[in-house]
Amino acid sequence: MKHGVDLIEAPFLEALIRRAQEGRDLRPEVTPSDIPVIQHMLYAAAQFTRGQQPDIWRRYLEILLNGLRARPDNPALATPSLSNETVEQAMGVVRMAGESHGN
Repeated sequence: MKHGVDLIEAPFLEALIRRAQEGRDLRPEVTPSDIPVIQHMLYAAAQFTRGQQPDIWRRYLEILLNGLRARPDNPALATPSLSNETVEQAMGVVRMAGESHGN
């Protein structure tokens, strides 16, 4: 698996999202292409705070999960998700940038 890129089109991820949406546990607008972006957000939060409060990423995970939950009073998300192709292109840029810094 390439840093989550293959995850976007993984049948198990699509099935997991569909099941959560059918059970009304996950917002209907969430798509598989949102998952790698969310992973990068959490990673960035962990890296940003690791020298001060290494476990604070848990707070941001909780905020994210609460935002992903379907609720009757949630307004629809105004911005659509990225296409799988756009996420793959962006992740290629992230990988290249990380590799150029020796990561």
